[in-house]
Amino acid sequence: MKDLARLYAAFARDKANGTTEATTFADAVRQHHLIDRIQRSSEEFSA
Repeated sequence: MKDLARLYAAFARDKANGTTEATTFADAVRQHHLIDRIQRSSEEFSA
């Protein structure tokens, strides 16, 4: 719950300040793809 509150606070700061520092869904997708690539690489290296 605290993470969600922090995210909403970051969105509010961005809106008030005209910035784009809060994490977005696109950021999450990029992070997910990076983790997938790391995992696949690790599996290939271990095999």
